[in-house]
Amino acid sequence: MSVHRILEVLRPRRAHRDERGAVAVMTGILVVLLVSVAALGVDLGNAMNRKQVTQNSSDFAALAGANGLPSTATPTVQLVADYLNTNATSSDGAAECNDDDGALITAAMLQDGDNTNGEVTFPSGDTRIRVVSPAARVQFGMAGVMGFDDACVSSASTARIASASIGMSPYYSTDACDQGPQILKSDAGGQSIPFDVPTLHSDAQTNGSVLSSIDPNPNPNQIPVQPVGNPDGPQIVLTGTSMGTGAGGVDRVGFFSSDQSPPILATPKATPAQSATQIAVDVPNAVASYQDVWWIRVRNTATGDWSARAQARPLLVGEVTLSCDPNSASGNFGSIDIPWGSGSDQADLEKNIRDGLRPPTTLKKWPGPPFPVGTPSASDCTHQPAAVVSTDTLGKENTNCVQSVTGLKANAAYDGYLKNPGGKLLVPTSDTCQALGRPASGPYNENSDVLSCYLKDNTLKLSDTVGYTGTDPLFTQEIWESPRFMIVPKIQTDPSGTAWMPIIDFTPAFITDQPTGASKQVPLVTGSTDNGLVVEHPQKLRAIRVFFFSFAALPSPEDGVPLQDYLGAGPKIITMVN
Repeated sequence: MSVHRILEVLRPRRAHRDERGAVAVMTGILVVLLVSVAALGVDLGNAMNRKQVTQNSSDFAALAGANGLPSTATPTVQLVADYLNTNATSSDGAAECNDDDGALITAAMLQDGDNTNGEVTFPSGDTRIRVVSPAARVQFGMAGVMGFDDACVSSASTARIASASIGMSPYYSTDACDQGPQILKSDAGGQSIPFDVPTLHSDAQTNGSVLSSIDPNPNPNQIPVQPVGNPDGPQIVLTGTSMGTGAGGVDRVGFFSSDQSPPILATPKATPAQSATQIAVDVPNAVASYQDVWWIRVRNTATGDWSARAQARPLLVGEVTLSCDPNSASGNFGSIDIPWGSGSDQADLEKNIRDGLRPPTTLKKWPGPPFPVGTPSASDCTHQPAAVVSTDTLGKENTNCVQSVTGLKANAAYDGYLKNPGGKLLVPTSDTCQALGRPASGPYNENSDVLSCYLKDNTLKLSDTVGYTGTDPLFTQEIWESPRFMIVPKIQTDPSGTAWMPIIDFTPAFITDQPTGASKQVPLVTGSTDNGLVVEHPQKLRAIRVFFFSFAALPSPEDGVPLQDYLGAGPKIITMVN
């Protein structure tokens, strides 16, 4: 027998242990652990899913409430309550997350300081709304093994209203001159540049009659719009010369539109009697029922010719404004001095025209009512609330006041619009206008967009956009892309010089000399100016002709446009902040 074998025989043997019980215990522990983890995973997954549901609820509730901004009053909060009641997030079981669980959500509940039943707040004033959704209970199942019975989950979301950022124009308009064709003129004084009478039907005809005025005159040559189909409108009295009866007199009064269509005729009335210096006539319903600027001429009995176009007198139907104080030497609206850090007012104006206002300067409408004209507070910025507004305006920070300057700095305005390179208007004409065969670029190779390009259809005229209060936009979204489109702050009264004035509103405008009768198919670009620009060489912009219209005529801009703080007027763009 070998030595190894002998040693193996002699080595004592150890007893084998029975470990089957230990394995069973470990298996039991592991099973419990795995089941608990699985249960926790399932229940946590349910909680996460319910959390996402509450997040969706708070998101859409915030968007619903944003429709009521910029008001922070109860009706805005009620919009949130209405959404949450219609789209309530379900809770599990009978246990409650708050005392109001299952009750109808009210505006009062959403402002009681208790987040568990939902809450609405307004961070950053009246342009943002934050919504906390009511807490929803998630009842756990197998996680109860680990001592977790349930959980309450909720979410918060913030939405805001904004305006499209197109670059605020460094101009102001006044409350009386913010609709229709207007003129911004140089502050250098000199001869007035009023709006010319547009081209009319029978444009070349003339006779010896001359019109001087239209009476009665509660507003300059203006009557209210009459219902369609009513009897003829109010009686007006025309005064002038060579207006009597007989062979050399007048037999008809014509109401002409700037769309160059044939005139609508009216017959002189017997009372008061027609004379060489006076004619009374009822305004035809076809004229009185259509908001526009109508041009009045008289027809010679013998020749059938109309009085000269240059002698035509305007009659405004409705809220259309022709132009304010056309004999003014300083213009109908003016500039705003807003610092750009350029070192001079001239350079600042040029930069503001080219690039818009420099952050953090933002302008916003004061939310209160306009001050009465004639009171000291109408132009006193110390009476304005410090709620919004211009954060960089030479000592009037956090008010809605701007420093106004009558007229236009001719050289700086030229550089801002037409200086090569970089002038705001030195860009191609829009595809929309090119597709309609609009005029090519002018002598400065500038953009040649005209406002009528952007009307939605061929039945509309520019006059339809003035004073418009409807809900269906009249322009297409492409108007936001034109460099000629701008938004102009409005002050209450003309300061007649340099002064601090509060902004009371905003008005959309477009640089063009088109008349109110212009349409998509008949643009009526006269060529008397370079599409709204009156240039005096060397490199001085003496006047800019613009067309003001109503915000209601504007569509919301396309998605993806740059945004700025809501102006307090115009289309509201609602977006989520988080």
